[in-house]
Amino acid sequence: MHNKNSLARITCTSTTVKTNHAILKAMYVTRSGNSVWCVIDGASWNFATGTVTASSVVACDTVTVNGLTYTAVCGAKGNNTQFSICGADSCVATDLAASITNDTRCPVTVSSVDVTATSCGSTVTITTDTRGTIGNDVDLSSNSQVRLAVSSSKLSGGTGNFIFSIHAVAADIHLVPYINRPAKDGIYAFNSSPGGGELVIIYE
Repeated sequence: MHNKNSLARITCTSTTVKTNHAILKAMYVTRSGNSVWCVIDGASWNFATGTVTASSVVACDTVTVNGLTYTAVCGAKGNNTQFSICGADSCVATDLAASITNDTRCPVTVSSVDVTATSCGSTVTITTDTRGTIGNDVDLSSNSQVRLAVSSSKLSGGTGNFIFSIHAVAADIHLVPYINRPAKDGIYAFNSSPGGGELVIIYE
């Protein structure tokens, strides 16, 4: 029978092993010096993001991110479920970003994904703390698309899904056999903590 297996050697730089569908068969690390190798289903591994733009926000306006609602208030906010609308639109954006980032409530819509936020001018950029397509399910909305314009009803741009990682700490061979894991969007691998060495991936 014809052997359809292929082999890819990966150094410390990010590498796309194969695009489109593949089957990850096995992998091993050689000549490693304390490296963490990650293998992803996809051609890249990115965070999901979304934006909210403030424009003359009024009290009781709301923004909802991942099932958590933030309410606009006059004066100083009482906690991180609120954001202050005192000052210019840029000040509103700064305070909303701080509330989203510092909120200690548990995420609702996608419970395994949290978010952080930054502001630039009147725009707040929200970013998941987890890479991958799962972040694209995080909801984003407001009560007014005029005063608090959201980029979309969900975050977007998250790519890739985590398959496997190897933490190799010694200069010898670390083998992970018999994986046989389908990768529908391709195989992407990289060294998240470069310490030298080489990752060898066997796929079909």
